[in-house]
Amino acid sequence: MQRVMAMRLRLLQRPVRIVAQSNAAFSTKAPEFSDIVYGQDTGVRTVQFNRPEKLNALTLPMAMHLTQRLHKIEANKTVNAVVFSGNGGKAFCAGGDIRALADNGKDPATRHGEDYVADVPKSQALKGQGLGTYLALTGERLKGHEVIGLGLATHYLPTSEYETLVHYLTGLEFADHVPQEQRDEMIHEALEELETDEAFQEIDPEYLETVESVFGALNDNDTMEGIFERLEKLNTEWSQETLATLKKMSPLSLKVTLEQMRQGAVKTCAECFQMEYRMATRMMENPDFFEGVRSVVVDKDRNPKWSKRDITKVTAKEVEAFFKPLDKDQELILYPSATAVTEKEE
Repeated sequence: MQRVMAMRLRLLQRPVRIVAQSNAAFSTKAPEFSDIVYGQDTGVRTVQFNRPEKLNALTLPMAMHLTQRLHKIEANKTVNAVVFSGNGGKAFCAGGDIRALADNGKDPATRHGEDYVADVPKSQALKGQGLGTYLALTGERLKGHEVIGLGLATHYLPTSEYETLVHYLTGLEFADHVPQEQRDEMIHEALEELETDEAFQEIDPEYLETVESVFGALNDNDTMEGIFERLEKLNTEWSQETLATLKKMSPLSLKVTLEQMRQGAVKTCAECFQMEYRMATRMMENPDFFEGVRSVVVDKDRNPKWSKRDITKVTAKEVEAFFKPLDKDQELILYPSATAVTEKEE
């Protein structure tokens, strides 16, 4: 409460008008597209993913619809912030809808190009270092304070402060002469006022060193076999649990992912998009992807039958095939942002 009161006093001292939020003032248009609900108020737009039964997983129509809307919002100079949320309380967004992707992937006519939703390149995110490789191979997730500690986000707020944040953001009104830098700084200060001590927890440096010693690219024998050997030699609770997790994964996918991380560390973001599009296209032609979706999402028996028994059965030639160029009519086309349509926001 003290943080909120301090924030209120500081904001009132600045050249900005605080408007009390009410149900009447905050308008939410009847959604043209029910999977995403858009809201608006002075200076703020809200975007809520609305597929709670699917943990708000993104589909291609959702991505296309959202992209068009964001281009319009970007062109609107009166918008100071866009707040994203997920309906249902269980998940913000589970990522791409792999069930839909698997269903489409069974048909060669819908396997390529238009049915692929590009995500932020995983190989670019952490530059192929030990922690990035660990996350990519195991599927482990970072917690809020860990994301802050690694410099991957600027602020962390607990869920309990979400409504308070939206309330203050929707109350900010800037005069036309206020420069963008000052607007950004005021929003930044509003976020800082709501941050809790949890945001400033340090990541255990010993843990990071251990992860690097196992998954880092500078290790001798930088292969999946080498990673398995280092985990076995370490023989700690963490290494045993990590090894058990890796042994459940598709051996082919593990080796392809490791190669992805190593190549991605020296590529540009655009090159990573192209590389990962080739990988994804090839993965859609491999039975392991469909088997993984079946075991986790469809039948939920969590007992997949992979195409390779273990990592020693996966050859370098099989891995290399995932990174070869596609036919010209199947390659990913990246358009400059300047070509984006910037229609007037409704």
